[in-house]
Amino acid sequence: MRNILLGFLVGAILATSAAVMFYQKQPDPVPTPVATVTSMPTTPDTDLSPTLKPDNQLLLREALAQKHKLPITSVSVTIKEITSEYASGTVLLNGEGAWFLAAKEDNDWQIVDDGNGAILCDVVAKYNFPKSMVPECVDKNSNPVQL
Repeated sequence: MRNILLGFLVGAILATSAAVMFYQKQPDPVPTPVATVTSMPTTPDTDLSPTLKPDNQLLLREALAQKHKLPITSVSVTIKEITSEYASGTVLLNGEGAWFLAAKEDNDWQIVDDGNGAILCDVVAKYNFPKSMVPECVDKNSNPVQL
């Protein structure tokens, strides 16, 4: 009986030691990543200081909010491409997504066009957007036009 108790006690000590070592070697739980929306231009904004890039995002948000008569808190902008004169990207207006094109006029961002459909040639023709921003548009007969 004594040997059984001694064996049980040794087994319990070994099991406890193994459990302690197992839990000490477990890595800390990995925190769940939080989704964030960022705006990183895919082309350098060579004419502007890097510190001004967030200002461009804010100014574009303001221009889109004003165009759609929404509070700025209802507008979220992701800049896809930006130069000193032009910007393109996506916008969420009250949670609904669209694309946008903007051009600088008198040092202010003006929304040239935005939406979910095709880009109309008549609307963007006078701006000379880079082909990377507007590779094609549609004419008044809805025919695609390569720019």
